Amino acid sequence: MANQPTKAALLGAVSEFLEQELKPVLSDAALAYKLRIAMNVLAIVIRETEREQESQQQQLTGLQRLLSSDSSSPPDMIAELCQRIRSGQFDGTEQALLAHLEETTLNQLAIDNPRYSTYRQLTATES
Repeated sequence: MANQPTKAALLGAVSEFLEQELKPVLSDAALAYKLRIAMNVLAIVIRETEREQESQQQQLTGLQRLLSSDSSSPPDMIAELCQRIRSGQFDGTEQALLAHLEETTLNQLAIDNPRYSTYRQLTATES
């Protein structure tokens, strides 16, 4: 990779600094709480940065397959999918739709909160 360090590595260094250097010396409870929030935000952005391409490609491929489309615009395809669901074209029983929605949701949970108990249960059974 030409650009070193990566965005994720830079964010990780900031997170590590906050965790190891700043957190231990904070005595103010309100500031400590805000620091935990900031560290959680950094963790989300790191995971998003690391998984972004894979997640976007999964979503695009799933939508193309589901809608029988060769479009490369996920926002347009999501709008079309929503329209089809609203019109009753997808009534929630189609396995392909349910599989796509589950995969998309799991990918987002992997970014937002991989410690979420249901996410861990679902991904543990897949392994």
